Amino acid sequence: MLYQTNQSKAKDLMNNMELHDDLVVEIISYLPLKKLIQCKTLNKKFNHLLSDPNFVETHALPPVLTLLYSESISPKIYNKISPYPISTCSNNIETRQSYVEVPKVVASCNGLLLLLYWSILDTLCVFNPITGMKQCLGSDYPNSDQYTVVMVQVIGKQKGYELNMFSSEDTAGVLWQGYQLTTDSASFEYFFSKPAYLHHTLYWLMADGCVLAFDTKKKSARILNNSLHVIKHLPNGDNRIRIGYYTWFGVAKGKLHLVCTLKKYIVVVAYDDKIQNWEVVYTVANFRTGLNMNGRPLCLDNKRLLFLVYRRSEDGALYEYDFKTETYRILVLVPTKFLERQAFVPFVPTLAKVRNNDSLHAIYPTEISQLITFALDMLKQLFSLDN
Repeated sequence: MLYQTNQSKAKDLMNNMELHDDLVVEIISYLPLKKLIQCKTLNKKFNHLLSDPNFVETHALPPVLTLLYSESISPKIYNKISPYPISTCSNNIETRQSYVEVPKVVASCNGLLLLLYWSILDTLCVFNPITGMKQCLGSDYPNSDQYTVVMVQVIGKQKGYELNMFSSEDTAGVLWQGYQLTTDSASFEYFFSKPAYLHHTLYWLMADGCVLAFDTKKKSARILNNSLHVIKHLPNGDNRIRIGYYTWFGVAKGKLHLVCTLKKYIVVVAYDDKIQNWEVVYTVANFRTGLNMNGRPLCLDNKRLLFLVYRRSEDGALYEYDFKTETYRILVLVPTKFLERQAFVPFVPTLAKVRNNDSLHAIYPTEISQLITFALDMLKQLFSLDN
């Protein structure tokens, strides 16, 4: 009853324009995400304020972080790990299973998921599982609710890269635009980790430690200095560092970061734009020194590092390292069957807006549009805010 009363008062205030936008945003920013979704239905002004990118960014709170993963090939199961609240059992793991193949979760950015349907002509879909809004790329799209998707592939061995960009801002009717970068650097054959996004630029970490950067505004590409050089020159450094399973690459504190799990310690390096080079920001002593499979980093933010630890003949565990207290703790146990060959995607729910594309039947045959809708409903149920 109290919330209904508050809703009624808020609606009257908004309709009468008695509050400034910034004050309204400040007040409603303290509401849980579930309540915010309910507020979006009050009127168009509320919906506009809550869909603003600045509000979406400020309300993406770390405590609601989840880890989403699916099988890499022909996925039929979605699994979600909720590190918080802390649990000493596997109750924080939720699963949704399908009788047909579902899209692979490729990436996550600002509360939006990028899904890839292998079996439907490599169809890409942008989806917000909280609001249910979606868009299958390749269809017509007006100039609003801006986002960009970039695909990258190698142009032959050691010749460079070809990048293809889809932008919701495109008004010329060209959905995908191509760009190339040629370079003489070594080994471009393998890409590891999820791409990172910062200041309108996408970054890919490569097998040799170099980073490919593509500015989506300037539409230009470049190669950053090798990220492994500073690690190899550490005291007792390991010259056999390999980019891959035991590394994490992404954005924290407004900078690019790379986390490497070594035998003696975990190293965190960051890219400094001013000097255009990498620098070591943390060296964390391993709590299980000397093990090759000491921990797989999954997520880094301003306060903590999350990583998976394998234990023989036992369930694994999702650990948190707190940089302020310099302590480890177990967040949740993870069954062994979930640990191997999984593509983990850190996800923070937001109200980020997607230009909802309800006309799937106009784009795809009925059978295919039904499969797409079915898979999206699975993900929406997985992130239900009813709890």
